[in-house]
Amino acid sequence: LWGLPCAIKDNINVSGLPSTSAFPPSRAIAETSGRAVERLLEAGAIVIGKTNLDQLAVGLVGVRSPYGVARNAFNGAFIPGGSSSGSGVAVGAGLVSFALGNDAAGSGRVPAAFNNVVGIKPTPGLVSNTAVVGAGTAKSLETISAFALTVADGLEVYRLMAGYDPECLFSNPFADHV
Repeated sequence: LWGLPCAIKDNINVSGLPSTSAFPPSRAIAETSGRAVERLLEAGAIVIGKTNLDQLAVGLVGVRSPYGVARNAFNGAFIPGGSSSGSGVAVGAGLVSFALGNDAAGSGRVPAAFNNVVGIKPTPGLVSNTAVVGAGTAKSLETISAFALTVADGLEVYRLMAGYDPECLFSNPFADHV
């Protein structure tokens, strides 16, 4: 990934950057990134920013945020999908090579579809959730998802961030071997 720009949903911590979950009172500067994000950074990814989301990462439309609406990459009159709306739009608009979101019930796959990009929801337990603020809303189902322009690119991002993390309650000990 050396030198590839990426964007990270604003409920996923990146050390030194603020995380808000689109809820300004919860704004905090992340002290750590969590193992999934660390693996991507170690592989050379360059985080250029955080992306907007449905407030508190709850919703599938992508229009409920005090920071405005991430506009659909093809038609601003259409909803971007959510809750990882900003990540889908960032990839669909060509702003980044890939982006991270999170997904329990479609929050990654829906904005990927609405912005004509690939959205990969890994099997829960294969990618650590320690970077997700509050470890996600549905901890046993939630997983960090990858947005990319092609399936091959999305799978490479997934492969690099996957792996067992003893700090993650739901991490699968077999994750290093899948």
